[in-house]
Amino acid sequence: MKVIDLSHLIEKGMPIFPGDPEPSIESAFTHEKDSFHVNRLLMGSHTGTHIDAPYHIDPLGDPIDTIPIHRFVGMGVKVSLTGLKPETPITTAMMSPALEQLHPGDFLIIHTGWDQYFHHHDHYQQHPYLTPEAAQGIVEKQISLIAIDALNVDPTLKEIYPAHEVFMKNDCLIVENLCGLDQVKATRGLYAFLPLKLKGADGSPLRAVFLQP
Repeated sequence: MKVIDLSHLIEKGMPIFPGDPEPSIESAFTHEKDSFHVNRLLMGSHTGTHIDAPYHIDPLGDPIDTIPIHRFVGMGVKVSLTGLKPETPITTAMMSPALEQLHPGDFLIIHTGWDQYFHHHDHYQQHPYLTPEAAQGIVEKQISLIAIDALNVDPTLKEIYPAHEVFMKNDCLIVENLCGLDQVKATRGLYAFLPLKLKGADGSPLRAVFLQP
């Protein structure tokens, strides 16, 4: 089994969603002073590669710690939409071949290639995004999770969140800020998106991987 890492490195100064807490990793104890080392971490729940729980949008939605563990590991279908221009709306028609391969409970993985701009903050925010109609078409396939290698499934610069609302209210988890999907050659395969078990949290940073036989 080959494990392909699809996660961005978390570090100080990394790109974050506008207004989110700046991540910080500092020494709380050091080898020199304390004979052991412990880091102090400060970051938002949507730092780097992360997952959104329904509570992120819906005040009555499930927080991340109440979601069963099996929801984070599953078969995914990857759709390649590389080469799109900035702020291109992703429509149902653009994804139709992949949507036809989905089974209830599957994951849909959208590969835009936008992770190449991760350290170009302004350009990274001009990513492609899903139209509300596309989001509705996806949830009608009864998928369990959608993932994208961009900052947001919605248009970040427009500050509107219709796709989030569609997914969250239909119990479809959202993973954002993937990277390295160009290494995944299979259209269908096994993915794992494991969050921290944070009590009452609206989401969590995670380590995302593709498991290749």
